Amino acid sequence: DATGGFVHAPRLTQAAAAGVLRSAYLSHNADAAGDGAFAIDLSSARVRSALYLLDGVRQGQPLAGLLGYRCERNVHEAGLDRFILSLRRIAPLTQGKLTDRGETVAPGALEALAAGNVLDGIELVEKYQGKVAGWNAKRVRDELDAKPTNNPHLVGAWEPLSDVEWNRMDAVIRDIAAALDATSDLLLAESVHQLVAGSATRAAAALDAAGGGDSSPPEPEFVTTPTDGMPFTYRIVAVAGDGVDGDAVPWNLSRPRSAAEPSIESWAAARLGEAATIVIATTADGTRRTVADTGLCALDLVYDATERRAFDQRLRAALPDIADAAFHDTPDPSWTPELRAIGDVFESAASIRAMLLRARVATPGDLTLPNAPATRVISADALLSSRARATKARDLLELRARVLDAMLADQVHEPALLLPVLEDLAAFGLVPPLVAQDQLPIIAQSILASAIRRVRIADAALARPLSSDVVVEVGQAVFGDGFWIVPTIDAPDGVDGWTTALTQTPDGATATSIRKMLTDYASVRDGTRRFLEVSMLTNAPSPITVQLAGPGKNPPTTWVGGTLSLDAPTPDTPVVCTILDVAGRYDGGSATVALVLDEWVEVVPVRARRGAGANAPIVERRTTGITFNAMAPSARAPQAILLALAPDAQRWTGNAIVDVLEDTMELARLRAVTLERTNGIARILPALYESSWSLQGEKVMQLSDRVNQVSAFSVFAAFIKDQP
Repeated sequence: DATGGFVHAPRLTQAAAAGVLRSAYLSHNADAAGDGAFAIDLSSARVRSALYLLDGVRQGQPLAGLLGYRCERNVHEAGLDRFILSLRRIAPLTQGKLTDRGETVAPGALEALAAGNVLDGIELVEKYQGKVAGWNAKRVRDELDAKPTNNPHLVGAWEPLSDVEWNRMDAVIRDIAAALDATSDLLLAESVHQLVAGSATRAAAALDAAGGGDSSPPEPEFVTTPTDGMPFTYRIVAVAGDGVDGDAVPWNLSRPRSAAEPSIESWAAARLGEAATIVIATTADGTRRTVADTGLCALDLVYDATERRAFDQRLRAALPDIADAAFHDTPDPSWTPELRAIGDVFESAASIRAMLLRARVATPGDLTLPNAPATRVISADALLSSRARATKARDLLELRARVLDAMLADQVHEPALLLPVLEDLAAFGLVPPLVAQDQLPIIAQSILASAIRRVRIADAALARPLSSDVVVEVGQAVFGDGFWIVPTIDAPDGVDGWTTALTQTPDGATATSIRKMLTDYASVRDGTRRFLEVSMLTNAPSPITVQLAGPGKNPPTTWVGGTLSLDAPTPDTPVVCTILDVAGRYDGGSATVALVLDEWVEVVPVRARRGAGANAPIVERRTTGITFNAMAPSARAPQAILLALAPDAQRWTGNAIVDVLEDTMELARLRAVTLERTNGIARILPALYESSWSLQGEKVMQLSDRVNQVSAFSVFAAFIKDQP
């Protein structure tokens, strides 16, 4: 369309970017039918091709190589495999492999490197299109007709390209040229889109990727199709209740880990079960030795379950009397049902550890209605209590490090004396590897250095003002990454939204539907997969769900973790859906100690009722943008923006919009005048005048020519506005 036409885009920023690109194209292609500068083609096939190449570049592959792979694959599919080495000789890809950038390499070396490499797709396209001096499509065909010199296995005569073969080869080269052009078009459009959106950094990244190819290209947003959506937040939270279910005997609560975080210890103990029911080995006299005999805590088993040999080493160190007895990997058929094998429990502990490593400490905001002030806090007393536990663990680590330091200073290298001290430090995650006994002093020196470094990091954190982050940092400094000392969230002053929601199970939130939702998300979210795995391995009870929704005209009526009905509008308020894994007793109204195991946000497309009637259809709402080319002879940048509100506070209708525009035009005719339409009166009637100097070269009034005339016209004096 010679007038520029219009572009209807999925959103406003895309329409604005399309307008800029279309304007640039029309500026360089007056007939609007050329393929010159800014002739951008972003059809679906070309976009898919460009996205495939950009994804390969983000994975570390050069664009030239990706085009080369594409070319060679197409050459193979066209039955032209005998020309691959010739193509590699024409456009060898060697830079960045065995030589430095800018280094001059002998031609023979280039051919030797290219023989085992892939062709340079960009160079082949440029030579084919005549962008390299001395090259064009005919030269490329002549080179392919010539017998290759880089194939020592070739014997006999060489058949040049037939016309049919050249047509197929020509189509292959044109294909990679189109793919390269599509990639260039997409990156240019992305840079303009980011500039229009106000993100100069991402625009520069797109241009850098298009210009040099050295930087990783950003994920293109210009070709995405967004929808209007409402955010739904989902969380999986582990809660340590007030007590362990039943009459279970607690594990060793005096261990460093369990003393530092007794609440998470109780949660882990509930998931692993009683220590006395976990059988490690059976001695020669038939005695079953269990985890309860080791004196370990549940968190010891969890955080030591990194590798099976090291795990077994810790257990043997805690039970030296079992000697070389084999560990039970599976239950013995003669055991009673409550007994379990250490091999099965190791798998459960390893899964719990992997899940906790990706967790975070729950905050009062996690228990609050969306867009509402927090109803709970972490009090100063709770912070002081958690810091006291962290400081005690830090002091114990320093004490045990000093003992080891003294032994090494006294040249005490006997394994029988070093091993117990190293075992004391292993309770902090500093587990010595399995080495020969003569190497033990070297390992002890390394563990001592690690312990001293951890103490220093903890001291640096403790020197800062007290906060939840400080407590967490001290705990991870002392015990290693993934260990959480959790400050307690105080109980609310009264009944808050969290407590109320905990007692009101939303419709549709059954044990089966919750399990189905978790199974679906486990296929794409590692944190959810770990949680589901732990639930199955430990036979954990079914989780419960808590649903919080902010104030709105259309709150959710069913559980948002299930299937939303297409016959009902989307909730018009943010929703938080929390899956709780509770160990012990928890009613929501007491203090809370919890870890967030996984969380994500889903943007649900908004379905709204179109019309005021009860039977009005419910459809998906989209906000699109349109851009068009204004061809007025005196077109100029707009000087005003019309901002209007619906007069009846209801939804806009076509008639209401037309009425507002007509009123605006009437007011504009009454108030808007320009210099070329007046005869000097505008200067003395400022209330009716808006200055507008010419931008198109049309004749206008010159103020300097009118000053003397106006001063002589006494008839206008009555209209002059007095200055204050």
